Amino acid sequence: MKRLVRRMAFTGALGAGVVFALLHSVQATSPTPIQEAIDDIVAAFARQDFDEIKTFFAPDHLVVTTYTGVSPVSEYLPDVFENLDIRSAKVEDHQLVRLGPGVYTRTYYVENQGTFHSKTLPERVLATQIWVQRDGKWVQRLYQETPLAPE
Repeated sequence: MKRLVRRMAFTGALGAGVVFALLHSVQATSPTPIQEAIDDIVAAFARQDFDEIKTFFAPDHLVVTTYTGVSPVSEYLPDVFENLDIRSAKVEDHQLVRLGPGVYTRTYYVENQGTFHSKTLPERVLATQIWVQRDGKWVQRLYQETPLAPE
């Protein structure tokens, strides 16, 4: 886990799966509660606090990527920390949109080079997160990557 977090933090952004989405924060002029939750999970990754990181995911969270298929986060996160290798990453064009009371979607584009279980990651993806408010806390419910043609 330490090797992955150091490598990803060094690149300035994470590119694949849940981890990638979490380490790059949307810039806001004044923090909103959802933005604070995103910033808090970024800080948890910086501290390499796996137990805290897990608290930012809903128990019924799903991850959908071409390299993992559909997985519950309880299976995905440990696998990511052990087997994701990001060599470079660029995250851009963040959008954070309120869908309704207690629900936001966050989208952005990721260009990355790396592997997961030694398989090459898609070069460019559209990442989508769904954040929901449960018991007064913002948690991520869904993370999905859609592969795109390289630019």
